Amino acid sequence: AQVEARFTAFMDTAPATAWMKDSRGVCVYVNRDWRRRFAPARGPEGGWTDRDIFPEKIASQFRANDRAVLHEGRVLELTEEAPGPDGAEQSWRVIKFPFPAPGGQPFVGGLALDLTELLRATAALRASESRFRRMVHSDMIGFIAWDLAGNVTDCNDRFLKIVGYSRDDLDAGLVRWTMSELGDLDAATLAEPRLVRFESFDGLSIPAFVYRPRNA
Repeated sequence: AQVEARFTAFMDTAPATAWMKDSRGVCVYVNRDWRRRFAPARGPEGGWTDRDIFPEKIASQFRANDRAVLHEGRVLELTEEAPGPDGAEQSWRVIKFPFPAPGGQPFVGGLALDLTELLRATAALRASESRFRRMVHSDMIGFIAWDLAGNVTDCNDRFLKIVGYSRDDLDAGLVRWTMSELGDLDAATLAEPRLVRFESFDGLSIPAFVYRPRNA
């Protein structure tokens, strides 16, 4: 009894959904997280199959995966989709594995982590990166990235055109953003920068600062 109580406490506090099914696909054990998410609102505790909980198409896929685990006798790791309590689609990273129950009957064990929010955040990040890259490569304004040594690690074609370098120069490591860009000019003789504006191809006004020697 103590071992069983310890097991139940462990599974009910684990940050994962867990279950066991017999060879017929009937749930013989589910943990607290599974019950919270999927237990039918009505009906007796336990004894459920996937068809009692999920739409037929999803239940059939789950059952096919369970049968593959039993037939092949190996661990199956995959992503499964299922509606949550509110009907919204959720994505799960699932591990299913076979194990023998007392008496030798084959059972299927399952552990799942809800990846829904992670996948949504990843998709949003990718969309944001895609928008940023489209803006950078639109050549409306020069964009540049450099390391602490002053080596330009990335830039768009607009920047290369402004500074008079080629993409081959960049790939060869010849484009740098350091004090050496001043050439023979003494930085102490430079005037305060002057704001200038350039008109882009689509009529936008692009601001820039120009540094010149004081007597130039």
